[in-house]
Amino acid sequence: MTAITPFNKLKIIAHSDKIHELLHGKIPAPVRIVLEPTNLCNHNCFFCGYTNFRNENKVFLSTEKLFELAEDFKKLGVKSVSLVGGGEPMIHPAIYDLIHWFHKNDILISITTNGSAFKDSEIDTIVRASTYIRVSLNAASVETHNIINAPKSSQFERIISNIEKLRRHRDEIGANMLIGIRNAIHDKNAHEIEDMISLAEKLKVDYIMFAAVLWEFAASKNIIDTAHKKIEELKKKTHIKISHSFYKKPQKTPKCISNPLIGTISANGDMYLCGFMDHADGAYRIGNVNEERFIDLWGSRKHYEVYDSQDPEYCAKYTCKMKEYDEVIRDVFVRDKMHIYSI
Repeated sequence: MTAITPFNKLKIIAHSDKIHELLHGKIPAPVRIVLEPTNLCNHNCFFCGYTNFRNENKVFLSTEKLFELAEDFKKLGVKSVSLVGGGEPMIHPAIYDLIHWFHKNDILISITTNGSAFKDSEIDTIVRASTYIRVSLNAASVETHNIINAPKSSQFERIISNIEKLRRHRDEIGANMLIGIRNAIHDKNAHEIEDMISLAEKLKVDYIMFAAVLWEFAASKNIIDTAHKKIEELKKKTHIKISHSFYKKPQKTPKCISNPLIGTISANGDMYLCGFMDHADGAYRIGNVNEERFIDLWGSRKHYEVYDSQDPEYCAKYTCKMKEYDEVIRDVFVRDKMHIYSI
């Protein structure tokens, strides 16, 4: 039997009305928005791909703009907003007011964070408002965390305490929220893989994801080979869900169908067709929410032009969950392999 979990790609079927719109050439209202409130960060991870850009472009969306966006999301019927960043979203000065607004207006949130900036007084609202919180934790010890994340002052113990508080409160109130850890493997922290899984067990998180550091600070092949073997062995010994993306090869697919189901807004206000396309020298930029309202940009002529201009060769460089959703859409809605009307 197919497991019912948040990681199941078949959940795209729940949005069949929007899928039918896409297949008939119409861009529907988005289900989810990926929103970067700021690219500022209180950590300085040595491998961060945003460092050079951040040093030259310290940007954040104004409080007024964030709440204008929130109103537009509500008008469009957006169901959830993911607070992410080329920086740390939880250090934006208006972030907690924004989370309260989303919660009051029945828009779910999720947070990708380094875990250092949660306020105790806001734990209850965060847990009740969120579908998941994913903490980027690249070490199982104070010493390694200080090397990898390079905060101005040691924050490892605070991060661990914050994860414990979130999980404990989640369990106390029975909230439907996942807590996960994402660990970027490099030669500097690969020796802590077993300790990371032990820490995840101690914290009682729901999952841990391992990824390799890439580009100019790439982890060595020997380290990744060894890490892969160790992780596969440890998967058999723990109840924690463990995944890794070390050897997933990007797959060339036809033009993406499903990316309009998710909107992407960067900290400088740029709106892109999807989160991977903000690296494409502006080719997939739809507009800027500091110049035009989001609700006017969504479904605009420019949006259709950018959507129609997608190059599968560009997408072939990335491993992306939208490709999994597209596979379901083609199999279920186009080829009808499930015989969907024979219920």
